[in-house]
Amino acid sequence: MDTLSENRDEQQGRPEPLLTRRELAKLCKVSTRTIDSWVANKRIPVLRGPSERCVRFSWAEVVKSLRSAEEGSSK
Repeated sequence: MDTLSENRDEQQGRPEPLLTRRELAKLCKVSTRTIDSWVANKRIPVLRGPSERCVRFSWAEVVKSLRSAEEGSSK
């Protein structure tokens, strides 16, 4: 998912599609275990479904969270 398509969706009032663990891992170029670690350490926000195994992620929220964590560690 690129920034341009994100902006188009937001501008047209469409909700952002939610990502699975695998999709998020692919976008971040990390393993799904890393995603699990980030969730466990509350480094990224997660949306849970009806069961604990059903998790989804908002790309915009994940990026915002990782950027703020990066800024905090560089101080």
